[in-house]
Amino acid sequence: MPSCVMLERKLVAERLANLHYYRTTKIRIKAKSIDVAGIEDIRIPAKVNTRHAIGFIGAPLLRYRVHATQGTHAVDLSMPSIHLYKLLLRMARNIPAHPIPEIDFKAHILKHQTQNDLSQIESIHIPNKIRRRIANYWQRLTSDPALTHVALNAALPIAIAAHYLSMLPETPRQIRMLTAPDCHTTAIRHYFVWANRLQPGFSIFANIPTNRRLVIFGSALVAALLVLDARRSGHQVIACIDSNLYRQGRMLFGTPIHPPGWLADHPKETDLVIFSSEKDQEAYLTKRISELTPTPIQTLSWKELLGTAVLPATRFTTNSRTEELVS
Repeated sequence: MPSCVMLERKLVAERLANLHYYRTTKIRIKAKSIDVAGIEDIRIPAKVNTRHAIGFIGAPLLRYRVHATQGTHAVDLSMPSIHLYKLLLRMARNIPAHPIPEIDFKAHILKHQTQNDLSQIESIHIPNKIRRRIANYWQRLTSDPALTHVALNAALPIAIAAHYLSMLPETPRQIRMLTAPDCHTTAIRHYFVWANRLQPGFSIFANIPTNRRLVIFGSALVAALLVLDARRSGHQVIACIDSNLYRQGRMLFGTPIHPPGWLADHPKETDLVIFSSEKDQEAYLTKRISELTPTPIQTLSWKELLGTAVLPATRFTTNSRTEELVS
């Protein structure tokens, strides 16, 4: 999906441009109490794509500035995505000549619903109704006769969450039958690795000493999975860091969520910062931390952790960078 849209105004219907970008027309959203900030950049090309072909240029053509005051840093990240995929599903139904399996959209809806369910839990105790609900998401998808590999790949985080909530003891049969996803999204490839290692005794932190004080940079889906794993494997997560104003000041399973500036005031309390972003922005985040803290803080991404995390009985290290950090 595009990070932003650049358009020639004269080629876009004036009503759409005024409605979604220039705000000269009042937006009327049928769904109640849903913040849909940030979805226009995907909704508009999708709308165009219902009537016209769209070409994809696989090369960077602009620099995208990430900053603390951008609009998406002040809204819930789950509900707009849920609403977006419901919109895309309705659009897809209007393209009879090129049918897209509805299960592919439903998998993304349930993935973001899982993120919403987990991110709303502030207490250290996880309600049984949430455990059952997430297990039900997985059951609904995998019991659908129209299940596709695309949908199953999108649903991998649901299986991982259900595992840590003690609803799936090991890698489900459907995932074991999958081949490694051939896609440009590194997050999906790493979710695939993670899901295929699920069994009693596995921890993504297998090569991190339990006396390390961990800080997770993020508080959404991957962060929730990391906190669940850490708690079960005896690791200490002292804080989550999030630039999203909507999340700051809250808790994630009893772990406080602080703004990035918290690191500048607590560098000696932090042994290792783990990036939980699904996007490939580790270089940007590393630079951000180096600008915030007077003393260097070691960093590692969840994707790097998966490169070395194995069952304790067969523990080994293949990543020289991780070996240096945990030695």
